[in-house]
Amino acid sequence: MKHLIAELDKICSYLESFEEPWAYPLVWRLEKVAQELQEVNKKTKISSISSNVLDQYLKKMTFLSKKNNMLKEIINRQLSCQFHCPNGLHLNEITANMSRLMHRAGFSTIRFGFESSNITTQKDTGGKVNNEQLKIAVTYLKEAGFKSDDIGIYILCGLPGQEASEVFESIHYVFSCGARPIIAEYSPIPGTALWEQSVNACPLDLRGEPLFHNNSLLPCSNEKLTFEMYQELKMMTRMH
Repeated sequence: MKHLIAELDKICSYLESFEEPWAYPLVWRLEKVAQELQEVNKKTKISSISSNVLDQYLKKMTFLSKKNNMLKEIINRQLSCQFHCPNGLHLNEITANMSRLMHRAGFSTIRFGFESSNITTQKDTGGKVNNEQLKIAVTYLKEAGFKSDDIGIYILCGLPGQEASEVFESIHYVFSCGARPIIAEYSPIPGTALWEQSVNACPLDLRGEPLFHNNSLLPCSNEKLTFEMYQELKMMTRMH
């Protein structure tokens, strides 16, 4: 188990700074991790794994074929495990084939970044996915065997100037697609594209006190998105 943890640590550190296309040494490492997972699974009967590593592999692999090969490697090991991936994977790369492979590999809890159903907000936050891509991806995942509660979709709440109505509409859109909306509170981070907007929108001293960056404070709340409105929106996500 110590070897497995050490290997996972090395992979996480490597992926954090790795910016080039996928390389063969990482494929070799994946095989070692899969082998040790198999051994640990047999010896300890551990059946539920919450893993940041698999999230990072799926995010960093450049080509879909290599993502599929990673999933096939896990399937071939016949691990009796369920993988829980809490980080936001990329929805626009989900295909029918990948959805089937993820389900066969034992992925159980999966989360995806969506941010908002508002087109302007989608563009302002990077344009990673649009409404139609969300609908198609969820359809593929459900056809592969995933249930609505398995498919968590992160919605940003508390962006500079954001109104409660936008978050409300995003929640309803995710529900209409057949997935589970999850509110992710926005946290201002120095140096990001939204930092200056956050400083201007926040009544707190963001520049002088880093503790005010804490997303639990909803630092960029306003009269059209108060903390009370945020709490009501969060309750809405739990009502279906």
